[in-house]
Amino acid sequence: MSGKSDAAFTAIVDQTIAAAEAGAGFMAGFQAVKGGTMRGFSELRGPQGHVVAEYDLRAARGEIEPCPHLGRSPQPMYWSAHEPGRLCCARCHDRAQSALAGTEEDRRCDFCGRVEEAGQVYASAASRAAVVVRAPDGRVTAAGPLILRWGLCRACNASSSEGYRG
Repeated sequence: MSGKSDAAFTAIVDQTIAAAEAGAGFMAGFQAVKGGTMRGFSELRGPQGHVVAEYDLRAARGEIEPCPHLGRSPQPMYWSAHEPGRLCCARCHDRAQSALAGTEEDRRCDFCGRVEEAGQVYASAASRAAVVVRAPDGRVTAAGPLILRWGLCRACNASSSEGYRG
C-alpha cells in the first residue's frame, strides 16, 4: 500500500469507529430511556426475530431506499419497521420519530398491527456493527452501524421473550 492509500484507509477506519461510537451511544441512550435487556441478533425470537428477518428480506430484494444524507462516509443508519422501505440518517430518523410520537401509529404493533389503546407499544432496537471492507483491487468501502427499530404490542412482546434467559 502506498502512503496515500494508507492515509485514506486510516481515515475511513477512523470515520467508521466514530460512526460505531455514535451508534453505540444511541443504543445506550435508547436502553436508558426505554429499559429492557440487550440481546444479540441470534437471541431474537418470535415477532422480534420476524421483524429483523423482514428487514433482511427487504434489503436483499433492493426494497429499501436510503435517504439522500447517507453518503460515502460511514455513519449510523436507521431502519424503522413502521417505514420499512426507508433507511435514514440520524437527522431524518429523529425527525420521523418526532412526527410519530403520540400518534395512533406510535401505538401500532409492527408485527400483528394491533393498536395498544392503553399506552405505547414496547419499543425495541437492535444494532449491527459498522464494517470496513478492502476489495482485492484496493478500494475501501465502509458502512454503518445499522440500527433497526420496531415496536410490539404486549402479546407479541411477551411471545418474543418466552424462553429467553438473559
